[in-house]
Amino acid sequence: MIVFEMVRYHNRNYPPNIKISIEEVAGHFDVVTIKPVMDYSLHTEYSYGKRKFTNVYLEALDEIITSHKGGIPQLWKNELWAKEFANFILRATEKLVPPKVIEIHPPFDDYTDNISEFIRRYKVFEEIIKSRYPTTDIYIENRCGSIYCGGKFIISVLNQMVELCDRISKENLSLKIAFDVPQFYTAHNVTIGKKHLIIDLLNELRIIRKYIGGVHLWGKKFSENGRKIAHYGDLNSYFNNDIQLKREFLFSLAELFDDGICRKLVLEVNSSDNDLLSIINDLNEVGFKYI
Repeated sequence: MIVFEMVRYHNRNYPPNIKISIEEVAGHFDVVTIKPVMDYSLHTEYSYGKRKFTNVYLEALDEIITSHKGGIPQLWKNELWAKEFANFILRATEKLVPPKVIEIHPPFDDYTDNISEFIRRYKVFEEIIKSRYPTTDIYIENRCGSIYCGGKFIISVLNQMVELCDRISKENLSLKIAFDVPQFYTAHNVTIGKKHLIIDLLNELRIIRKYIGGVHLWGKKFSENGRKIAHYGDLNSYFNNDIQLKREFLFSLAELFDDGICRKLVLEVNSSDNDLLSIINDLNEVGFKYI
């Protein structure tokens, strides 16, 4: 059975038959207030662009404030940073119900030598968060793409995700992966000309699927200048209207998650409700169910 809990993304409208009881809310370093209207998944700093670091919740958290390159946050710089990051989240959510999910993002490799080094820092964070919010899930998103110069994210491609899951198992951590499908393909330089990789990579992920707690999916479409825009369009535009390839992808995605485990699903569509509905209809056709 392929079962997901749909997470509301921004102000998108969902079909009435899909229950929505959790929403994604922004929790990056420039967010001034967090005002969920239901249970929420806190999407924390993801280090794509520059931040001001003037957030009231960052007051006196000097390690976070000074850990940046050209204004772009350097996540998980050291164990003190991890401690301060936990305090930042606890401050930001102090007057709210605990988040159902805290979604974090990986560090860059110019100051983090390997995944084991990241895990040593992360353990400090998990211990603090779990002591206050024992039922909150923590997911880490595979990342690819930033204007940061001098380093790349250390959790982007398949072998890095496998190594991460190995460390999670050995350290008995509660951390799981928020699997961003398009970013995963971008990290592997997958193009429409490499159709076999679109399927093969999903098949190889089966060895770690029990560590995947959530899935992010979205489309891309061409702009007027011929450049594809992320988070716009649907799966038809993502696969350049190759309907057979889209179907093969959908069936492989369904097989990957046909294990009866309920996961969070975030459809990160910025373009329109019609594009969102198109992706939902595609998923429905291969047996996706929602609780």
